[in-house]
Amino acid sequence: MPVYETSTQRARKIPADKISRYSPSLPRFNLSLVGLQDNEAHLWHYFDNFIAPRCVVSCVKNPYRQIVLRIAASSPHGPVLQAILAVSAQQMQALGHGESTVRIWDHRNRALELLRGHVLAYSMSEAEGKPNASMLAQEIMASTMMMCFFEILHDCSDAWKVHANFGKSFLMNELASNQTIPSDSKELFDFAAAYFTYHDALASTAGTNPGMQDSTSSLRHLLYSEESTLESLSGCSRRQVALLSEISDLAGQASCGTGGALQYHDDILERASSWQQKRDTIERNLHLLKEISVPSSSELSPKSAKEETPWLVPELKRLTCLLYFYARVDESNPSDPHMIRLTDKILELLPHTSLQTNTVLWPLFIVATLGVRSESDSDRKLILERLHLLQQTRQLGNVRKARQIIENVWKARDIDSCKGKQGWAVLEGRYDAMSLA
Repeated sequence: MPVYETSTQRARKIPADKISRYSPSLPRFNLSLVGLQDNEAHLWHYFDNFIAPRCVVSCVKNPYRQIVLRIAASSPHGPVLQAILAVSAQQMQALGHGESTVRIWDHRNRALELLRGHVLAYSMSEAEGKPNASMLAQEIMASTMMMCFFEILHDCSDAWKVHANFGKSFLMNELASNQTIPSDSKELFDFAAAYFTYHDALASTAGTNPGMQDSTSSLRHLLYSEESTLESLSGCSRRQVALLSEISDLAGQASCGTGGALQYHDDILERASSWQQKRDTIERNLHLLKEISVPSSSELSPKSAKEETPWLVPELKRLTCLLYFYARVDESNPSDPHMIRLTDKILELLPHTSLQTNTVLWPLFIVATLGVRSESDSDRKLILERLHLLQQTRQLGNVRKARQIIENVWKARDIDSCKGKQGWAVLEGRYDAMSLA
């Protein structure tokens, strides 16, 4: 064995089971068409076989493979490929699978440079009516999403939001300026709409600024009628994600007050009545989302901890939506009886939920910060154990940040430094760039 090994040699020592969980029914891409060097080909395989399967709840539809890799393969000199290689290199280093920091940032910087060039070329092509504008738009959209992916994986800093805001603006402009969207572009834009809507809906629950909630309200209407992409990414229906956004919007309306002392008394009463009707409608719809097939907690068997059933993720997130709803809209606290009941139900489901993907992070975060009481040491232990196991799976930057926020909230409650803040207010303003997707 040589004393000094290249990153490629180290990467090849990854156990086969670490990169083998993929569905053979999904399309494979001929690397000879891409013309990658040896190390780059390995990073490509690593994304295809290890990372992409862990980005979706259901393997029936995987837009990272079926859309993003296709675009990268069709344009091997474009930004999408470099962004994919940057993500793979970052993930490999985080898990101790090899790759140097220099190589990570080489791919990342190259992706950004190419992305800027594509944006400029797109602007010129669109102005001149050239036919390549559509392909450039696809590469810009896909590489922007992958840059969000990279920044969330790396350290979940403000950078991911910068990319997300550009991506949302670009997507809305594309849809507004084109009467007919090619089928391949429509598929990508469907993915992008689901990606940004889901990220924004969850981010708004973690105390992000009102601007992101405004974007969520606009993007929500861009989702196409076909929702399998959103379900694959999140385990949620479009209706469930829409309700989550409606909760944040409604809470934002309440925080704006009545609009000033000069309003007529009748106007104030009318606004209050309208707000209450919206609140009651959301609560009723959240209860109606419960699937008939959901068993009681006593019927959960040890087998379901190993084999996740189809109802589990939607029900876990429905209960989490309810917990967030009561904390955000009604300012309910962890010690309130209905919050205790919801928290207990969520904690019963968590050990049965797979940690293969990151979909459990949001329920963990919400129940830990808004549901778990200061005296519940066993509940805190369960949360920390699940966070640790989730972190070991991928070493994602947003999982590290989520744990930091959770521990800060617990400390604040333990020393009673919340200064009378009720419900969700304990989260407001703690971290502005949090991603829980």
